[in-house]
Amino acid sequence: MGLLLLSSLTNAADTILSKSHAAAIFAMNKSEWNNSVLKNKTSQSQKSDLNAQGVVRMQLQYGNGALLHVTPEFETSNSNPSRINVTLAMPTPMSLMFDEDTISKITEQAALEMLPEYNLLGSYENVGGGVALFFVIIEN
Repeated sequence: MGLLLLSSLTNAADTILSKSHAAAIFAMNKSEWNNSVLKNKTSQSQKSDLNAQGVVRMQLQYGNGALLHVTPEFETSNSNPSRINVTLAMPTPMSLMFDEDTISKITEQAALEMLPEYNLLGSYENVGGGVALFFVIIEN
């Protein structure tokens, strides 16, 4: 999900959230997701770890210090995910471009672009001088 990072504010939603990436993730069961992430861990900037449910969390660190985490939630090992959690954490000075109004506009635009297949919920927190954007993608 989104191997490109925010080249501009106008396409921010496109670069971290996409229907095609969501569709690919929603088509996987837990084993397929875990294997996919572990298999594609080809660079030092991508890491992964297991959460308490045994799901690999994909983590990408970009050269500008931003972090992208993607973790689907599975009800059972053989089922498809019930939701996909996406977190984008941006340090300063990049985070200074993202005030409440800008984040709201990005979230609204991304939610519209994910319709009708997916609902998108978004929130954010100011963290350690930076900002973290939290998205939850749910299939309709």
